[in-house]
Amino acid sequence: DAEIDTAGGDLRRLALRKHSVAVDKKNEPFVLFTDEGSVVHYSQSGLLARDGALPDHKARWRADKARYTLAEGEKSVAVELRWTGKDGVQVTKRFTFHRNSYVVDVAYEVRNGGRKPIDAFLYAQLVRSHVENAGLFALPSYTGPVVYSAENKYEKIAQEDLAKKPYARQTTGGWAALLQLHFVDAWLPNEKARSELYAKSLSSNRYLVGYNDLAATPVAPGASATLATRLYAGPKEQHRLEQ
Repeated sequence: DAEIDTAGGDLRRLALRKHSVAVDKKNEPFVLFTDEGSVVHYSQSGLLARDGALPDHKARWRADKARYTLAEGEKSVAVELRWTGKDGVQVTKRFTFHRNSYVVDVAYEVRNGGRKPIDAFLYAQLVRSHVENAGLFALPSYTGPVVYSAENKYEKIAQEDLAKKPYARQTTGGWAALLQLHFVDAWLPNEKARSELYAKSLSSNRYLVGYNDLAATPVAPGASATLATRLYAGPKEQHRLEQ
């Protein structure tokens, strides 16, 4: 089950039906994303433009329907949100959920109805409350941000380090993720695109990890363009992570 908030247009709650919260609570699905309670964990994404003409993760969106269901026999379902800006700029944000998959396709269709060209940049990030990692006598378990780049491979970023200095690295492809004991959620940029991976500490005892495009997608007056990314949110199952 997924919930998308039109304030920001982001996936704020995600419950995994095939994974229970505990052995003795098999009918209660594990909630991976939530923006409620003492420990929050959710996704954000948006568009940036040099003149501020595109919707970021604070924008207000409109939904055509209040509820979407993956019908029997269908392989996927798309949820569309719409945003209208100044000078005739229109954006459709589309989440596509696939049956038997933990990957969500996220796409922005930008239609430039104005008179000026737009240079669009996509960014995507994950927000989580600070969590103390296991101590000396606890089971080994890391909870926190992880990034992968071709140059430095797999890097865990200590939450304590983020409080002192933000992390940033430019690369081609790569990914930005949050890791916990049995689950992982990761934004997956286009593997051939140049991007900047980043992580930083926020107020309210939170931090984020994500990436942003380094190359702009140009949208000429009267033209349209699509910017896309993927979100993996599910179990740390090797065969799924390799897909």
